[in-house]
Amino acid sequence: MSSLAPDGERYHPEQRGAVRSEHLHRYDAAFALVEARDVLDIACGEGYGSALLARSARSVVGVDISPPAIAHAERTYARENLRFALGSTAAIPLADDAVDIVVSFETLEHVDDHAAMLAEIRRVLRPDGVLIVSTPDRPTYNASIV
Repeated sequence: MSSLAPDGERYHPEQRGAVRSEHLHRYDAAFALVEARDVLDIACGEGYGSALLARSARSVVGVDISPPAIAHAERTYARENLRFALGSTAAIPLADDAVDIVVSFETLEHVDDHAAMLAEIRRVLRPDGVLIVSTPDRPTYNASIV
C-alpha cells in the first residue's frame, strides 16, 4: 500500500478500475519513444510513471511540486537511472538542454500559467527534443462519468 495518502489529485498504482487504465496507458504509449533517451516526467506525482519509463530510458528525472510525493517516490522507486526532484512546471530544476523528451500527463489542467510551463519545457529540452503531453477533455470526460 502507498505511504502517500490519496488526495484525489494524483493516481496511486493500488487504484483499480478505469482510472488505472486511463493512467497506465499513457506511460505505455510513451515507453518505446523514450528508449535510450534522457527523460523528464514533469508533475510526476507519486513516481510510478517515472519508474515505468526508467525501464526503457537512459535516464529519468521525475519532478513534482509536492514534497511528500517526492519523498514517497524516492523511497519506493529507487533505480540507478531514476531520480526525483522537487520543482514546479514554472521552475524545473534542470539545466538548459538537459533532456531529449519531456512527458507531461494530466498536468495542464492544474497549471495556471501555461506560458511559463511551456517556456521551462522548451528550456530543458534539447534542440531536437520531444514533448509528449495529455490532458483530459473535460466536457467529454465529465459527461462519461455522470
